[in-house]
Amino acid sequence: MMETITYSPLNLFTNFQEAAAGFSETPIICDQPLSAFPELGLETTYKKCFESVLDRAYQLAHLGVKSGDKVIIYKSSAFDTYLLAVSVSYLGAVPVMTSYHLPTATMEVFIDRLEDPFILFDDETKKRVGEISNGTKSKQIPIFYLLEQPTFPVPQSFLAKNEISYMTHTSGTTGIPKLICHSAHSMGWRTKWQKTVFAKISEKKLIAFHISPVHSRFNIGISSLMSMGFPMMPLADAQSSKIIRMLETHRPIALETHPNNFVQ
Repeated sequence: MMETITYSPLNLFTNFQEAAAGFSETPIICDQPLSAFPELGLETTYKKCFESVLDRAYQLAHLGVKSGDKVIIYKSSAFDTYLLAVSVSYLGAVPVMTSYHLPTATMEVFIDRLEDPFILFDDETKKRVGEISNGTKSKQIPIFYLLEQPTFPVPQSFLAKNEISYMTHTSGTTGIPKLICHSAHSMGWRTKWQKTVFAKISEKKLIAFHISPVHSRFNIGISSLMSMGFPMMPLADAQSSKIIRMLETHRPIALETHPNNFVQ
């Protein structure tokens, strides 16, 4: 499988939608249940996952998320962090991928910098969210509450391709982390490189990922492999015994990881 990869801007939701349409029954295997997408279980498909992503987008819209809003995703480290980002992007809002270990003081700085964003959080981060002294409390949404909302359809909203559409942050080793901004154009160039690598893999078999979902490598990797129809296995649990069990059971042909995760 040798392909010439052309550049195209990356819209997270549109990319996911096209992958689900083109490779509907392609499997996705997880190593733990997803708190924000409990209906998916441990094994699902592109199509089923897409349908749930759309439901979460409708639920976010019901809670007031709209085009141009910033949405901090501040929850336990798992594949559903990325799926929530895809749902946010459907609305033309901007997902801000935030490490679950960041302290309250840092979150307060982010809230100021992002001018009162929405925050999605879970049990892992609820104590720190509860201690936040700034921002609009009604925009701080626990995952369980999101899941209770109705799914009234709303149309997809688009940002301009050179607008900020996705955000991550630096490690913060020298102080408050800096926010990193991506547009559809900047992400498109990164996926072009990633897809060029995937095009050299001779068979479309299972690829495993063990990378923090808030790291920009995760987004680029998952978006790229889905656009090419690869089965995928995102791994969240860093325990060696769990990693070994998943790798021995499912036998992926490749494992992409990040230095920190590789050391784990």
